[in-house]
Amino acid sequence: MSHLAHTRRQLKIAVLLLVVFARTVTASAEQGLPAATPESQGMRTQMLREMSKYVRDNKFDIRGIVILRHGRLVFEWYAGGVTRDHNHITYSVTKSVVGTLAGVAIDRGELPGTDAKLSELFPREPALKKDARKARITLSDLLTMRSGLPQARAANPGPQKDVFERIHRSKDRTATILELKMAAKPGERFAYGNAEPQLVNAILRNATEEEPLHYARRVLFAPMDFSNTEWVHSDQTGLVPGGYGLRLRVIDMAKLGQLYLQGGRWGDDRIISEKWIKAATSRLAANRYGYYWWTNVPVGTHSGYAAKGLHGQLIHVIPELDIVFAAVSELPQRDVKKLSLMTERFVVGAVASDGPLPNNAQALKELTEELARAASYIPAGRENLPPIKLPQLPAKSPEQ
Repeated sequence: MSHLAHTRRQLKIAVLLLVVFARTVTASAEQGLPAATPESQGMRTQMLREMSKYVRDNKFDIRGIVILRHGRLVFEWYAGGVTRDHNHITYSVTKSVVGTLAGVAIDRGELPGTDAKLSELFPREPALKKDARKARITLSDLLTMRSGLPQARAANPGPQKDVFERIHRSKDRTATILELKMAAKPGERFAYGNAEPQLVNAILRNATEEEPLHYARRVLFAPMDFSNTEWVHSDQTGLVPGGYGLRLRVIDMAKLGQLYLQGGRWGDDRIISEKWIKAATSRLAANRYGYYWWTNVPVGTHSGYAAKGLHGQLIHVIPELDIVFAAVSELPQRDVKKLSLMTERFVVGAVASDGPLPNNAQALKELTEELARAASYIPAGRENLPPIKLPQLPAKSPEQ
């Protein structure tokens, strides 16, 4: 075989592998989210393959990972029969979506600004007439977890869990929260919990005259081509929780991170103002917290912001590297920190350049093979259990 013929053959093989890889990561078109090879975006495929192997070798119960760089899908990974179309319970990532909806509603003039007080937002609520401090709680206090209301957290045994259970089991959660005794003055201290986003959801419903899921589908999910969205655990008034209960595909979680990275724009559309994005991801409260986003989240020598949920639900945005990392998991809480270590070691570690690297056909071939192995991987503790069964709904929800 001549040198020229050999070169042409190698080029054909490389092109074929690129096509196979592209098809692997783009099972269906995603609006505003084109696929690309890691090398074309300055990342080393080999490191991403090693991340998959690391998850399997340690038998971590991670079910989906999506990585975006420069606005392109460079890595999409699923385990145990999970597919792109499965949605997942996001736990407290729900809060970051609720904060986004509040920003959209303010931008659209449907809500007053963040200085609005509960006395203005619930003008007929008798509980607010009993406690002047409660009446002075602002929307900003709710969004930054500085309301002064008692903490409501299911994951913390003791009084915080008791408050959570009281709210969660009540017929009207909004009324129950507004009847709670204040634990501190508004704006005085940061106390992370689920009462505040529940009130924000109630405020959104009152202002928009829509249930939060319907509003989210209209102003956020549909414009960004989200699919299979659900919001569960509504109370008897029909209001869904603001701190948990939202089910999303992991690729749509990554899109939310990309929306923030792009300053609130999606394609040619302005979804939310850049002003809100900057405020939401800035440290507005103690403990590095913005408007339902964790801020100044370190990853190696870099910093970013993140939406975090129980058991390893994560959207991590690293602006310095133009990267979004999203994951859905069912990890024990003691192992959740492994996601941050993985992001530093394998994702940040994969970055070699801002511009493209030479194509690596062999690495793409090995990654394609590794993705196939991951698809049938069963994590520790699930070996003798039935296959993972997660909702796999129609491609489009009826309201979309």
